[in-house]
Amino acid sequence: MKKLIYLAVFIIGMMNQFDGVSQGVAISNDNSNPDPSAMLDLKSNTKGFLPPRMNTADRIAITAPANGLVVYDTDIQSLQIFAGGTWHALVTGDGSQWIFDGNNLYFIGGNVGIGTTDPRQQLSVGEYLDIYSGPVNNPARPSIRASVGNDLLISSFDSGTLVLNADGGTGEVIFLGGNNTDELMRLDQNGNLGIGVVNPQAQLHTDGSIRFNSLSGAGTRMVVASNNGTLSAQKLTYSVGDLAQGGVVFWVDETGQHGLVCPISDQSEGVRWFAGEFGYTQAKGDGPLAGKMNTAIIIASQVYIGDDGETYAARICNELQITAGGKTYGDWYLPSKRELELMYQYQPIINAVAIANGGESFTNDAYWSSNEAETESIYAYTHDFGSGNVDTFIKSAPFIRVRAVRAF
Repeated sequence: MKKLIYLAVFIIGMMNQFDGVSQGVAISNDNSNPDPSAMLDLKSNTKGFLPPRMNTADRIAITAPANGLVVYDTDIQSLQIFAGGTWHALVTGDGSQWIFDGNNLYFIGGNVGIGTTDPRQQLSVGEYLDIYSGPVNNPARPSIRASVGNDLLISSFDSGTLVLNADGGTGEVIFLGGNNTDELMRLDQNGNLGIGVVNPQAQLHTDGSIRFNSLSGAGTRMVVASNNGTLSAQKLTYSVGDLAQGGVVFWVDETGQHGLVCPISDQSEGVRWFAGEFGYTQAKGDGPLAGKMNTAIIIASQVYIGDDGETYAARICNELQITAGGKTYGDWYLPSKRELELMYQYQPIINAVAIANGGESFTNDAYWSSNEAETESIYAYTHDFGSGNVDTFIKSAPFIRVRAVRAF
């Protein structure tokens, strides 16, 4: 009889247990029923729910974890849930930094790292950062900065517009190079662009040279602007009186690009024409540019006729070197009769330019030409810059002056 009573009690208990399971299980200290929506309802004012705890290696080693499986990772101190074939963190830190507000999620402290475990700024991206946006009308202090030692590439794709906005301060955009302390270029708040200049005074201000491939070409050229502001290159031309090519221009050809110059001072106050021995040199060419060949003929002939080693007019000119504008000119020669005549014709202009640039005027004396007399081997032509007379003097005369010329 007792056995029957025990069996009845057991059956009634089991029925009650199954009924509880079908409705949910409640674990509490107030004997309250489980919430109808919960299979397991835990209630306590002094204790919490403690899920399984394991390190990262053990968590990853779980065989075939079910979606929804929850464990606490003791290495990274994060509650992890398995879903969609991978583990996800439910809580990081104290869980108070990320805040949901409607459709917004924001962060109120610390740094965020994407692809890096050592975020150095509020947002640090380990490799690439793509920012997509619509038209920018009024950007509010946008800033993109590469970490130390990395390059920053800012690129606009398709028809997008790249906007750099310097808000506040001086409103300047500064481009640095090298070790990030060498300034290469600056765009100030007035729209002036300086290249190698920290205080640009014009829309384009550079402390160096500018090269345009479309303006390149043979010969010396200059850049000119048309009425509509288009730049083009034209060959540089010269005029009598220009200080150029190592001296003062006193003759130009029909193109205006080539001509003759003389130095701003004499090369000798008095020197002989020959090298020590009389004889025909056949230096008789005349006209502009003729003196160069005459000079070469005189020097070659004097070596054959006789050269005592002392200097003379043609040699002085041939060995002359003048540095002007950072360039050294060494192709000077003794002028022909016609070239001396041109210098005499424009001597007021030559004198004015020479004196203004630290030189000296022609004197009212005779100057040697590179032309020897047609019939007498002991004579050569001179031009008197006082009287204007063209005459011949014996080649050994030591008091005739020299002023060289060169062609360009």
